[in-house]
Amino acid sequence: MSEELSQSDAKLALLQGKDFRQTVDVALPSGQHVVMKVRPLTDQEKEQVDALRVKGLVGSVGQGSKTNVQTDFSKLRVLNSQADRLLVRFGLSLGDVQWTDAEVAQLVPTTIDALADAISLISGVDRLKVSFRESKAKRDGDGDGDDPEKRDGDQAEAGGIDH
Repeated sequence: MSEELSQSDAKLALLQGKDFRQTVDVALPSGQHVVMKVRPLTDQEKEQVDALRVKGLVGSVGQGSKTNVQTDFSKLRVLNSQADRLLVRFGLSLGDVQWTDAEVAQLVPTTIDALADAISLISGVDRLKVSFRESKAKRDGDGDGDDPEKRDGDQAEAGGIDH
């Protein structure tokens, strides 16, 4: 049940949202687990992460209400990795403990992925996950798809981007 707050108390409560902390259990490659505290992104930080994610998408308006979105998957993967690292850097930086881009870049991909999932969830950030097979199937209208991992700089519709 929600409580009615004065405008000044409501403002204070909203501004304290950035101080929320959540613990995340992260599996290390060694099999050990560590518990990390993470925080949600501020709106300005979310804007920076979102800007990196969509930088690799190019769109054009077609006939009627159709929009044709093209993407270079190799560029999109690089930009998504950069966005995930930025997301993790922001979410792990708590008070006096600040993470740098270089430190986050040293983490293994599975650790970045686990942390990015948790931080995204509490921040309301959509993570783009590229599915080549799904994109190919949607483009071709069938359930099959060839292996675009063997192609360099593939151009395809962004139908395979999962939110």
